[in-house]
Amino acid sequence: MAPEVLAFRHYTIAVDVFSFGVLLSELDTHQIPYSDKQSGHGNRVSDAAIVSEVLRSGLRPTFSSSCPQWLMNLASECMAGEASQRPEPVDIVSSLSNHLALLRNEGKFPGCT
Repeated sequence: MAPEVLAFRHYTIAVDVFSFGVLLSELDTHQIPYSDKQSGHGNRVSDAAIVSEVLRSGLRPTFSSSCPQWLMNLASECMAGEASQRPEPVDIVSSLSNHLALLRNEGKFPGCT
């Protein structure tokens, strides 16, 4: 959830952009966000502690080491702490379209149209 929602501040469509960044992390890791976070005792960190870390220190979901850098960058931009720093949805579509075209040209997704 976007920081502005967690802090009960006014929010805009930028919260959906943040959520899209979180979704990209889920698609990459095949895990629920923050499920890898553990306390010092090896227990799963509570939801309240995660909310606190998202607000206080900018905690964000993790990505696998095999995640393409461009996808990680896009997701990170989508999850910027300040809503005004997040990309517009049209820019996200453009970025994804450009990268899909590059992958198609490299023969990595020949069946995609």
